[in-house]
Formats: sequence, structure tokens, C-alpha cells
Amino acid sequence: MRKSLKTVMTAVMALALAVTAVPAGIASATESSEDAIAAGKAAFDASGNTEYHAYLMFQVDQTWVYRNSYSEPETGRGYADFNHVLTSLDVDTPKVVDGEITDAVIKGNGTYTVKVEGMNGACLAGNPANTPMLKYVGVSTDIPTSSNITISEVKTKIDGMTKLEQATALFDDEETARSKTMTVLCNNLYRNTEELKTEIQVPNDSIEITFKVSGFDVDNPDAVEATKAPATDAAKADSSSKKDSSISTPVVVGIVVVAVVVIAGVVIVVSKKKKK
Repeated sequence: MRKSLKTVMTAVMALALAVTAVPAGIASATESSEDAIAAGKAAFDASGNTEYHAYLMFQVDQTWVYRNSYSEPETGRGYADFNHVLTSLDVDTPKVVDGEITDAVIKGNGTYTVKVEGMNGACLAGNPANTPMLKYVGVSTDIPTSSNITISEVKTKIDGMTKLEQATALFDDEETARSKTMTVLCNNLYRNTEELKTEIQVPNDSIEITFKVSGFDVDNPDAVEATKAPATDAAKADSSSKKDSSISTPVVVGIVVVAVVVIAGVVIVVSKKKKK
């Protein structure tokens, strides 16, 4: 009897530890918000007149810095601080940390970007017992899976450097089953799927995901990947400017020298005439 009771108590304690292993506020894997379920049931509008949305989502363990899927019941789109980066480490209520989130409005075919920047080391803050890991990162959308939308050319950048490229998006089957909305997973170390087991560097400052959307009846001319002007163009312009100024300076000096010589010659001639 005592052995049986001991076994039961051990199982209960193990379950309690498993439940508390992930701090409060981290995404649940068992349900979706009413908002997300309603979005999944809605008829898809391919005309481009209806705005759909894409939201960055990620989670770092140890420091428990995260931004949940929009469909998460407690800290999803309906949560007051949904548009902030949060942490649940050592707090009962999620706390806001540094980071500016940019989501995307999808209104047609094109390339879209979601990102967070300015985290200032929040994912690595404190003294974690182990090295923090980026447990998952991806994009949650309110586009119903019943649509004919295709998401491809998914590129994940950490601190401005490309860390992962996927020709075809990998979708979250669990979210598909729950809310019937499209959720892209770039990685997810909680899953057994080999394709999602990629370990990605924990960000110090930023995460950026760029992806291509197709399947609408119209293109969105504003949906293009942001690119920086090559540094060489500015360098060339600066070099050209310096070259022009270096050319003009000797000419001016040459003119001044000639003028001085001419003036000197005139002075000498005049002086000789006066002596006569």
C-alpha cells in the first residue's frame, strides 16, 4: 500500500513539474481563441478588398521572452499587451520588455515582412542556468486554411543575418486542426518533426521573417521585400566628389601662379622704363 501511494505521489509531483516547467502566459497547445476560430470558419476573399494579417511569433526558453501566436487565448490578439514583447520569467503576470514589433497587413500577392527589433539583449538577460534557445519562431495569420493561398520563400533573419531559408512554408498542423488558420513554423524544437528541429541563434536585438504570398486574384504593389541601397553607390558618389575637388584645386593654384608671374613681369617692365 505504501509503495502504491509513493508511486502515485511521484507521478503527481512529476505532472506538477511538467505543468510549471513553462511559465504562465506561454502559448497553450490545446486551444485557440474564439477570434481565431471565427477567422478559420470565414469565407476567404481573394479579391484583395479584405485585409488579412500576419503576426510574428517566437519563444526563447530560460529567459522566457516571447510573443505568442495571435490565436493564443490568453495573450493572443485580444490581449492588451499583444503588440509588445513579453517575459513570464519570475512573474505571475507577463511583463513587457524591450522590442518594437512590426506585423503585416496582407491585401494581395506579394512579399511581406514581420519583425521585432530593438530588444537590446532581452532574450539573454539575467543569469539563466543554461544557454537560452529559440524554441520556436514563425508567422501566425488569420488566413483560413480553406483558401488557395500559398506561402513560400520564407527567410528568417536574426540580428540582420539570414539564418534559415525555406522554399516552401511549413505549416503548424496543430493550429490548422484547432483554428483552421494558416500558421507558418520556421522552427519548433518542441516538435518531433525533423524539418522543424533546426536550432536558430537566439537574437540579441532582432528577428525578421520575410515570405511570399500567392493565390489572391490581385497583386499588392506595396508588398515587396525591403532592400538597402548598395553601399558602393554612396562610396562611388563620394569618391567622384573628391576626384572633382582634387582636379579643380590645381587649376585654381595654376591660375594664381600665372597671375603672379604676369604681375611680376609687369612690375619689372615698369621699373625699367622709369630708370630710363
